[in-house]
Amino acid sequence: MKSICITGAVQSNLQTVADILQRAGMKLPEPAKRDSNSVDIEFWHEQVMTLAAENASAVQPISNPGRLWEQLASDIFVANIKSKVWGWSNTQSTWLLDYWLDFETHLNFILVCISPQQMLANAIASESNSLSVDSMMNDWQIYHQELLRFHHRNPQRSLLVDLNECIQCPGNLIKRCIEQWKLPLVTPSETSCYEITHDSVAFFLAQQLCQDHLHVASLQHELAATVTRLNEGDQISSLMALTPSQIIDGYRALRDRSTELQQVQAANEALAALKACLDDTIAEHAQQQKDMKVRLKESARQNELLQLQLHEAKEEFKTTFLKYESQQVQIDTLTQVNATLTEEKLALAAQRDALQQEVETLGQTLHEQTGILAECRAQIEQLNKTQAENSELLLLELHHAHLESEHYFQQYQDTLTLLQAAEGRWQRLLQRNPAYLDYETIEILPTSDDKEIDSLVAWRLTNFSAADRHFPILEFKTLLERGVAGFIFPRLESDNAPLTRWPTLAKEQNELLLMPAATTTTLQQRAEILLDLATSDWNLLQALTTLLIETLASSTILEEQTDLQPETFRAGLEKLSQILRKFPPTLRYDHVQLKREQVNPDYEHLWFHFDNLSFDGKYWPEFEFRLACANVQPDRFGFHPKLEFPEEGGKTPFEAWFVESSDDFGAKLELRFAQPDVMDMNVWRRLTKHDRAFLAALIKRLPAILGTLQSLDVQLKRPWADWSKIAREIQRIIVLRTTGSPAPVSAPIQPAVPAEISASPSKEPKQHLEPLPTIKIAEKPLSQKPVTKTRAAKPVIASEIRKVQK
Repeated sequence: MKSICITGAVQSNLQTVADILQRAGMKLPEPAKRDSNSVDIEFWHEQVMTLAAENASAVQPISNPGRLWEQLASDIFVANIKSKVWGWSNTQSTWLLDYWLDFETHLNFILVCISPQQMLANAIASESNSLSVDSMMNDWQIYHQELLRFHHRNPQRSLLVDLNECIQCPGNLIKRCIEQWKLPLVTPSETSCYEITHDSVAFFLAQQLCQDHLHVASLQHELAATVTRLNEGDQISSLMALTPSQIIDGYRALRDRSTELQQVQAANEALAALKACLDDTIAEHAQQQKDMKVRLKESARQNELLQLQLHEAKEEFKTTFLKYESQQVQIDTLTQVNATLTEEKLALAAQRDALQQEVETLGQTLHEQTGILAECRAQIEQLNKTQAENSELLLLELHHAHLESEHYFQQYQDTLTLLQAAEGRWQRLLQRNPAYLDYETIEILPTSDDKEIDSLVAWRLTNFSAADRHFPILEFKTLLERGVAGFIFPRLESDNAPLTRWPTLAKEQNELLLMPAATTTTLQQRAEILLDLATSDWNLLQALTTLLIETLASSTILEEQTDLQPETFRAGLEKLSQILRKFPPTLRYDHVQLKREQVNPDYEHLWFHFDNLSFDGKYWPEFEFRLACANVQPDRFGFHPKLEFPEEGGKTPFEAWFVESSDDFGAKLELRFAQPDVMDMNVWRRLTKHDRAFLAALIKRLPAILGTLQSLDVQLKRPWADWSKIAREIQRIIVLRTTGSPAPVSAPIQPAVPAEISASPSKEPKQHLEPLPTIKIAEKPLSQKPVTKTRAAKPVIASEIRKVQK
């Protein structure tokens, strides 16, 4: 039984990825039936997150939901034990990744990412009145930081994928799951087509809004570099110089125009219906008129028939008139018949007149309906004309918006080109002038310290740039002690701190004194503080020393300082500058992090990551190495230490790095030791003079590096004292083996590879160690260049920045 957890920031996106995997054979989770109730995976997540929300003010990862919920989770997994592969999709699983990781070893994770632009565009298109861009960007950042953190720590059990690539290439997603996790999925012969639908105007607005959130862009770049690629693609966003509220209002106004167009179309349809009704009425009246004509013809025919009857009656009357005398009775009768017929004739004539009047009335009604029809046709033509004008106006507005977008995009491209050119010039300037510095103003501040005014001076620099760092305001103090100048830096918040990293030995102090001269009691502490300075802080100290020497040589700033003795201070600063130039090469760095702690039954290591490493005038942006111990036993640790330098991250400082061995993390250079006094001299002989000096400097600073991490409250599974003891033993052994002191016959050292790191036992030949003659590591002073104040260079950069802003 294998299972998949699909999680991310938007539930609808997760459901799409889940549908893709279900078509490949992934089963939906069955609920756990307990007594008469059933608990499914969705209900489990809702209850756990609800309880966590009651105990915490903000959403945070959950590693221990409680014994009851662990039992319910076990019941759910048991209910799905017959499924070869099953899984679920839920956004709340993001905060339970660490718990699910330890809960089931056959559970793998698909982490679905979505760009902040697409997420914001979907929110804008939803027409929500409570849309907050900052809140949405913050939610996006929180979710994706947690996904990225988990993926970095567990790359083998997780896939960090992009939603759009999953939709475009569902088959590649299924193949990647099969290859990485050996899942019994089936790639469909005909994959269903999934479409990416979004409102183009809303997406354009979202791209512009996201450019105001630089931290989101930085995280998005990091995600783009880390995400598992299913298909190569690229998106280029455009820029509009509008505020977020104006962009959203304009978008909704466009939606209102669309609503008006729909209303016009509805009015046209109503008019068409009215016209059809009118046509039906006219047809009905025409039919009635036709019926009246038929009735009129029938009346005329009856009238003709009556006329014929009357004519026959007259003929009979003539015949009877001849017989009048003999048939008088018949004459009276015929007279009555004649009178009756006359009355009927009059009635028919009256009926005919009534029919004629009705025909005239129908004709008048027809004329009125014809007028109404003409008016309706005129209204329809006017509405059609208005609709055509509105359509043309909308087309013009859309064309204008398109031209503006092209114009702003071209401005963005030009601005980006200028920025890149300016950045290139700036980097070349720093490379050619490592000691470059610049400032706007420098002044001496009054001090209320108890010390004498001649030995303590407070300084303030504005817009100071040196050593690739910039300070809007930099304040510090200088003092003289035994004829040597020193610096005092205050301890401020991280944004305003003058030092990149506060030395560990002075972690309880609010002010840091950098002074090479000292008494016997303070000499070791002051020397250790100078040795523990970060790379950027050491360069800043040298730059400030040179700047103050030049400043004290000028009389302008000293006109109002009558109590200051510039020559004395300048002499002390020159002595300080000489001491700094002659300072022995020391391994320095800005920051150190514990990237990984590996704990196996017979092997352990600490994986360190350094930022801005420097040694002997050379600089490296990043560096990594591992402090390891092999042949670990329950009551035996530290007898076989070694230093491991992986090919990826630990190769750059070496002139002649070579592959000494390899493990599951890749090729590495490995230097092994063994107590009491054994060291792998074959590896040491193959190193160049520079590489030996670098290793010696690294080993010298190894206890201080561990102390720095311990001061940062980094928690280990093994006490820090055990690792510090290993560092001191390595120092002792390398001093013993590289200075030619007598040593017992060395025993062979074999590379100890932990069971979980290396899939197969090491095949390296055994290496026998022999004592070497004395090896002297040349310690050259750091190469320093004179610091010059190039005030003329600043307007050039400023003018470039002004061009970019325009």
